[in-house]
Amino acid sequence: MSSNSTSLHLLESLNEAQREAVTHIQSPLLILAGAGSGKTRVISVKIAYLVQQCELFPNRILAVTFTNKAAKEMRERVAEFLGEDHHVMIKTFHSFGAWVLRRYAKNIGLNPEFSIYDDTDTIQLMQNIFPEHGKKDLKRWAYIIARAKDKGLYYSDRLDELTDDPSINSIYEQYQKALERVGNVDFGDLILKPVNFLQADAQVREKLHKRFSVILVDEYQDSNVSQSLLLRALSTEETHICVVGDDDQSIYKFRGAEVNNILEFPQLFPSTKIVQLEQNYRSTESILQFASAVVAYNKERYGKKLSSTRHKGKKPVLAFLEDGANEAEFCLQVIQENAGNTAILYRTNAQSRIFETALRKAGISYTVVGALKFWAREEVKDVLALLMLLINHYDEVAFTRIIRKPPRGIGPKTTHDILQYAKEKNINILDAMEQRISTDAAHGFVTTVRTMTDAIENDSLAHVLQKGVEEIGLLSYYQDKDADNFHKRVENIEELINALAEYGKGRSALVEFLETAELDGSAKSNDSESVFLLTMHSAKGLEFDNVIVTGMEDELFPGFSQDKEEERRLFYVAVTRAKNTLYLTSCHQRYLHARMIVLHPSQFLNELPYELYSVYGEGMGETQDFVGDWIPGQQVHHVEYGRGVVTHCTNRKPELVVTVEFNNGIRGEFLPRYASGLRRI
Repeated sequence: MSSNSTSLHLLESLNEAQREAVTHIQSPLLILAGAGSGKTRVISVKIAYLVQQCELFPNRILAVTFTNKAAKEMRERVAEFLGEDHHVMIKTFHSFGAWVLRRYAKNIGLNPEFSIYDDTDTIQLMQNIFPEHGKKDLKRWAYIIARAKDKGLYYSDRLDELTDDPSINSIYEQYQKALERVGNVDFGDLILKPVNFLQADAQVREKLHKRFSVILVDEYQDSNVSQSLLLRALSTEETHICVVGDDDQSIYKFRGAEVNNILEFPQLFPSTKIVQLEQNYRSTESILQFASAVVAYNKERYGKKLSSTRHKGKKPVLAFLEDGANEAEFCLQVIQENAGNTAILYRTNAQSRIFETALRKAGISYTVVGALKFWAREEVKDVLALLMLLINHYDEVAFTRIIRKPPRGIGPKTTHDILQYAKEKNINILDAMEQRISTDAAHGFVTTVRTMTDAIENDSLAHVLQKGVEEIGLLSYYQDKDADNFHKRVENIEELINALAEYGKGRSALVEFLETAELDGSAKSNDSESVFLLTMHSAKGLEFDNVIVTGMEDELFPGFSQDKEEERRLFYVAVTRAKNTLYLTSCHQRYLHARMIVLHPSQFLNELPYELYSVYGEGMGETQDFVGDWIPGQQVHHVEYGRGVVTHCTNRKPELVVTVEFNNGIRGEFLPRYASGLRRI
C-alpha cells in the first residue's frame, strides 16, 4: 500500500469532525477536544497526513506538549505511521526551549553547555545571595519569580499582580544576575529567554520561521503566558498553527496555566477555524449528560455538548451520607457491586486516609496514584514517632526521628551521645537528654513531651496532639523546610488528628490507634490492583470503569477561597474519568480541623438538574430519582426558623421527606406538601 493510500485509510477511521481537524491546513486551527474524544490520535494522524498526503518534509513540523510522557506517547504514535526515523520534532515546551538556547547560545552570550536549575538549585543559589534569610522567605521569592517568568515578566516589569512585596523586583534582579553570572538557566528561562531572543533577533527568527512551517500544540489549555508568547514568536501568517485543548479541563492555574490562552486564540490568530470534537469514546451517555451540566454554569468557556458512541448507561448516583465512616463503607459497597477497576477521587491527598483504612480492613488491595500512601508521608511518620515517644520514653527510633525536627542545635553525634548515656545509666531518653544537655531547646523538648504524656490520660488525644505538634516545633519546621507544600503537610497532620479524635483519651486508646496505624501502614499494594485512590488533579488523562467522587461538600469542594470556575472544571475532569458508572458522595458531617462539623452539600450539586442522577436510598443498594423540585444543597427559608439548606431528600412512600439544616443550628424534617411555611429561595 502506498503512503498516500495509508493516509487516506487513516482518514476513513476518523469521524467527520476528526477528519476536518486533520485535513484543515489553510488557516490557524483551534481543535476543542472534549474529554475522551481521541485528540492524541487526531494529532498523530494529522502529522502523518501532512507528510504523506501533503508531501511536507517531516523536519518542518514541530509538535509540542507538556510532559515527557505525553511527548513519548506522541512520538510512538507517529512512528507507527511514519517509521521510527521520522524526523518530526516532538518535544515538551521546555525541551524545545532548551534546544533553541543551546543552538543559538552564542547569539545570546550563553554557554551552550549550560545547566538547568531545578527548584532545589534555585533555593540554593538564593541562599548564597541572601544568607541572612530563612528558607521560608527564599521559597516564597522563588515561587513568585517562577510565576513572573510564566507570565513573561522580568524584574524591570511591574509585579504587583503577583505580590505586594515592594522588594521583589530587587530580589528578582539579584537572582537573575547571579544566574547569568554562573552561566546557567532555570525552568522559567527555558521559555522566556527564547521569547525575548526571537523578538529581538530578526535573523534567527526568520531561520526558525523557515524551519517550521507547521506547529502543533497539545493540551493548549495548560499553557502559560510565556508559552503563548513563544508560539507567536515562532509563527508567521504562512505558518500553519494548530492548537488542541479543552477549555473545560484547564485546572492548573496554580502552576501558571492561563485558560485565556485558548479562549483568546482566535483573536490572537485571525481567521482561526474552530473544530469541536464532541464525540466521546469513553463514557456512557448518562455520564456525559451529567458532565455537560457540571460546567454549564461557567462563563469562561466556548461551550460544547459531548455525545457518546456507547449506550445510555446507568444514571450517576448521588449518595448523601451521615459521615466519613459511612462514606468509606459506601465506597466498599460500590467496589464489591461493580466489575472492572474503580477509582476513589478526592480533592486533597489528606482525604485518602479513611479509605486506605477501610480497604485494608476489608482485605482489598489498592494503589495510591501520584502520592505516597497516607501513612508513608514524612509528616505523618513524624507525628506517629512523637506519639510513640509518648507511650515509650525509651523508644530510640522514635526519638531519633523527631529530635531534629526542628534541629534544636542537636546533631547526629549529640543524638548518639544521648542514646549511649541512656543505655549506660539505664534511664529513659528524656532523663538522659535532661542530664546531658542544658540548652533551652533541649529543655523545651523534654518539657513538651512530658506534658503531653501526662495529658493523654485526662484530655482528648486529638487535643493533646494538636497542641503538641505546634509546641514541639513541627509546624514551623515544615514551614521553613517546604513552604510550597506546607498547607498539604498541615492537611495531612489535621487528618491524622481527625483519625485520633475517634479514639477518645487514655494510654490504651493511644496504643490501639498506633497499632491500627502500623497495620494500615504495612498494607501492601501494587499497580495491578483494581482499586485506585487519587486526587482529582492526578486523575487528568486517566480513565476507570467506575469512579466515586468523594467529599462533595462546601468547604471541601469547592473550598471557600477557590476559583469557582476552575473548581467546576476540576469537577468536570473528575466525572469524565468514568467509563461505565459514576458515584458521588456528600457527608452531613465529618471530622475537619480535629472536630466533627456539620457540612452542607456542595453548591455544585445544587446546579445539576435532578433528572440527570439518582439518589442513594435508605435501603442498601437502592437508588431513587428525585420527586418534585427538592434537591439537597438548595437554599430555603422558613417563616419561623429562617434561612437554611436542604441536606437530605428521602422518599418515604407515599410522601417525600425533606431534611433541612437551618443557620440557627436547628435541624428539621418536613413534608413539603404540607409545609406551607417552607419555601425555596
